[in-house]
Amino acid sequence: MKNKSNFARKACKWAAVGCVLAGVTLAVAATPQDAAAATQKADKPNVVLMLSDNVGWGDIGAFGGGEVRGMPTPNIDKLASEGMQLTQFFVEPACTPSRAGLLTGRYSTRVGLNTVIIGGTPNTLTAEEVTIAELFKEKDYATAYTGKWHLGMEEQSWPTRQGFDEYHVGVIETSDGTLYRESMERTGMSEEFIESVVPRIFESDATGNLTAVREYTVEYRHQVEGDIADASVEFIKRQAKAKKPFFMMVGWTHSHYPNLTAPEFTGKSRVGAYGDSIMELDHCTGQVLNAIKNAGIEENITPAIKYNNQAA
Repeated sequence: MKNKSNFARKACKWAAVGCVLAGVTLAVAATPQDAAAATQKADKPNVVLMLSDNVGWGDIGAFGGGEVRGMPTPNIDKLASEGMQLTQFFVEPACTPSRAGLLTGRYSTRVGLNTVIIGGTPNTLTAEEVTIAELFKEKDYATAYTGKWHLGMEEQSWPTRQGFDEYHVGVIETSDGTLYRESMERTGMSEEFIESVVPRIFESDATGNLTAVREYTVEYRHQVEGDIADASVEFIKRQAKAKKPFFMMVGWTHSHYPNLTAPEFTGKSRVGAYGDSIMELDHCTGQVLNAIKNAGIEENITPAIKYNNQAA
């Protein structure tokens, strides 16, 4: 574990991250009676926290969009209708700072990540930071992260060095990186250089080391959201059988540019590629929620979805 000898600092972190957890709990507890019943049922409820990428305020049905805007979101709307919508918020304007704040419970400026990380720069989530995953680990939870991270590529910043046991379908950087290869080839950069900088998809091993398993290409951009959902579902099934409490964070890539979807969602909305990506995001969210139900842990879990530029 990381050194937390400074009692005041530790107390502040527990308070800050506790506020995050309280918000997550409120997002799914329909009534105070439901919350009390859930508390009695399990001292250590499972927690699934999903974070979308660049979804606009008002684009989800629960916030006035959805079908009205030509991109229905029934699964997310159902989660919202059965729980509580958190609409008063302070939110960061971009990917990296919103993730830094959510994971650490601190303002992104204090973490040194108040702007989007660019590969090769020194900005990164440092080893001294204490994350929500580490707090769950202290309570003997299994932890996992799937999908987009965008908090640094240095080893100290990896999810598996920040409290997560596993990392799957790892988008360490950002989806617009899928466009870099074409632009670099067009400007005449060497293949050797291009290979050294193009984005990759990562998987962790039993020791927490990360291995690049494929390039994150424009072609794979169409597939990645479904793979993130599949990896998330697999973890839920496995942990339900293990009967050990778990915390999983799902970093969706939709609706970040480029908005490329699986074939079955291409052209499905009435508003083009962005709407298609919102509908695929909703479908994948439904896969995770269905996995929770099918695993028989629906009464012992806190699922929530948050948007990195808006409400929960």
